[in-house]
Amino acid sequence: AEQTEGSSKGESKAELEEKDAPVRTIAHFIKITKQLAEDAPALAAYINTRMTYLLDRRIEAQLLNGNGTSPNLSGIFATGNYVAHGVSYDDVPENFTILDLIRRCATKINTAGYRANTLFINPMDFDTLRGMKDSQGQYLMGSPMQDNASVRPWGLDVCESANVTEGKFMVADTVMGATIYDRQDITLEMFEQDSDNVQKNLVTIRAECRMAFAIESVNCFVGGDLEIAAKSPTA
Repeated sequence: AEQTEGSSKGESKAELEEKDAPVRTIAHFIKITKQLAEDAPALAAYINTRMTYLLDRRIEAQLLNGNGTSPNLSGIFATGNYVAHGVSYDDVPENFTILDLIRRCATKINTAGYRANTLFINPMDFDTLRGMKDSQGQYLMGSPMQDNASVRPWGLDVCESANVTEGKFMVADTVMGATIYDRQDITLEMFEQDSDNVQKNLVTIRAECRMAFAIESVNCFVGGDLEIAAKSPTA
């Protein structure tokens, strides 16, 4: 608060609730022949790259949709981790569109004192948004020559992910809403001594990470169904 000269300073108070954010291990492995690992380093590097990529895809799926039941993380779409938008045509004009719905969700976050910065959406649903036109046939979200990365509806960064269920979306303040706690970055290791590898001249390649994910304010996540509910029936 503002201070007069010589007066005591205002004191802020943080009200915290104790929560568990268990550290989870996410991993997978593949077996290749020892000869391949030794004779074709380029192909082995190709496999290593794909191992990391597929692990990243699984991490993304957990951060979005993990249900919190061991050994899963609790993702942002899990029940209780976000605020359902609750928008229906009882409250908005008939010409209200899903673009307006996204803006309204960002406004709810901003009204709570946070700052919406990201839209999580399925690629097919984002394609629908990109194809929306005005009455003159002009695209609402920029020229077809404009790449998706430069399209920012209502100033929001767009995270397109196939791990977002089609027909769902989330607007978020990713800075204040949640934290990823990395306990072990993605690690690639090779093992000759595994099962019957010695007998078969195989090498096991494992990609693994350990992490926790904590939702710190559900008010930083507003979304749900990418649709506006119909008007309630009148008596």
